[in-house]
Amino acid sequence: EYDSLAPQQRLDVTKADALSFLIEREVLYQEAVKQGLKATKEEVSREYEYSLITNNLTEAELKGQLAARNSSVERFMLALKKQLLISRLLDKKVPKQFVIKSEEVGEFYNSSSFASRGIGFEQAEKAIVELLTAQKQQAAREKYIALLKDRADVVIVAVPG
Repeated sequence: EYDSLAPQQRLDVTKADALSFLIEREVLYQEAVKQGLKATKEEVSREYEYSLITNNLTEAELKGQLAARNSSVERFMLALKKQLLISRLLDKKVPKQFVIKSEEVGEFYNSSSFASRGIGFEQAEKAIVELLTAQKQQAAREKYIALLKDRADVVIVAVPG
């Protein structure tokens, strides 16, 4: 996993980080399969095409980049399929809506720089609610992932340096 990262990415990621990410992704993928979630070839192909477009790459350029990272289109397509299933699992298991109390919004407004920048509470309220919702969703996602990892039978003997 670490060797397949682009050289620039390796500057910011340790081998332990790559291992942790790999374990997390595999635990989530296995849970998605266990839940019976599916991704069709057409969906994976759409993700592949979307990836080419968003990265402004031709197929030949992508193949070259993958080969330089000891990977292949087949591995890339498998990773896209796994990511689709993981996304579906998280969409299914992690709530999207939360109760945001007015006190929370007020506290956030008062502790932020909105007022000092001349932004009134009414103007900031919607953005604050969206931010607090995103924070709660991220916390719920992390809690769900931690639960799956705790239930997983994973033993790490040593992490390469």
